Amino acid sequence: MSIKLIQLYNNLSKAIYEQVWYPNSILVTAVDGSSRASWCSAAQSQTLVSKLEALQCHFTWDLDISTSLLNHRRDNLEDIGTNDGNPWLGHIYNLRGFIQYKLGSNKEAQKFFNKATEAFSRIRSADEGPWLVVNYGNLAWLHHHLGDQAESEANLSKIDTLIKKYPSPSQEELHPETYAEKAYALMTVSGDKKLVVDYFQRAIEMQPGIRVEY
Repeated sequence: MSIKLIQLYNNLSKAIYEQVWYPNSILVTAVDGSSRASWCSAAQSQTLVSKLEALQCHFTWDLDISTSLLNHRRDNLEDIGTNDGNPWLGHIYNLRGFIQYKLGSNKEAQKFFNKATEAFSRIRSADEGPWLVVNYGNLAWLHHHLGDQAESEANLSKIDTLIKKYPSPSQEELHPETYAEKAYALMTVSGDKKLVVDYFQRAIEMQPGIRVEY
């Protein structure tokens, strides 16, 4: 057997081995024709996606907004008052950002998600709080879709910090701020009314003695 045939056989065997043991890896062909598995990169990508899928935000909630209704929902939200006195302003901007994403306008989506961040800070008179968990989740997903994984990871880090600093009153429940925003989103897009009532009720019951605007 010639040297070239032996080299070809070895390279082929190596490639098959890597695909068996690293089926989700990406094979990279070097200058000399050999292949190696970039399994670390693929594993990191899978880890990021799994973290994103575990988030509580508009991208992971099963919001039934058909393509034919997207423009209608967007127009309805535009008609809602957006003055600083509206306690739902942050929620409105978050939902508008998600709708813009669904319409294919990533630039508008990011603009509204950023507006949501600013609105929450003004309304709550605080730069951070559990009300930003959903907002940062939306931004993490958007940057992931834009291919900016570093910024996506940065928002995931912010979420981890908030969850540790402002844990839910119940370990088995979402934070009441998350329940409230999820209820608002479902209510606005004509979601399950029973779930809407249930989420609002949980948000209120988990904050006894605290005045809420739900």
